[in-house]
Amino acid sequence: MHRLALSFIFFGALAVSAASAEWTPKTIHGIEYPRLALLSRTEGTVEVECVVRSDGTVAQVYILSGTQLLAEPSQENARKWKFRKEGVTENSGDRFVLRYVFRIDGVASARRPTAFSFDFPNVVVVSSPSIHWMPQKASTR
Repeated sequence: MHRLALSFIFFGALAVSAASAEWTPKTIHGIEYPRLALLSRTEGTVEVECVVRSDGTVAQVYILSGTQLLAEPSQENARKWKFRKEGVTENSGDRFVLRYVFRIDGVASARRPTAFSFDFPNVVVVSSPSIHWMPQKASTR
């Protein structure tokens, strides 16, 4: 009787740990700082929730928080990601939340590309210098 109970506890614990295994990013796609957000000097944090299929592809992305100028590009970016999970069953609909942090760092004297980094397990940091617009002088010819 004790062996049966211990077997149930042991195998039950294995089933719970396999069922609660977390998705981790397998393929990460970079993102550019949205130009309109740079022009308006919009910074902030966006959270999106990815519904992940059993094969790791993203079925749907929901915007949880963030301004529209930053949220829509984040949503588009998250659709391209792929995930992996140990012990995946045929059930789809698992969820993974990504947090995008947009920062404007300084003023660009020349065009400098967006810096993109991923902080495991779910934080994407996007930074770019501010766009400094100056009207051109009229030529005197």
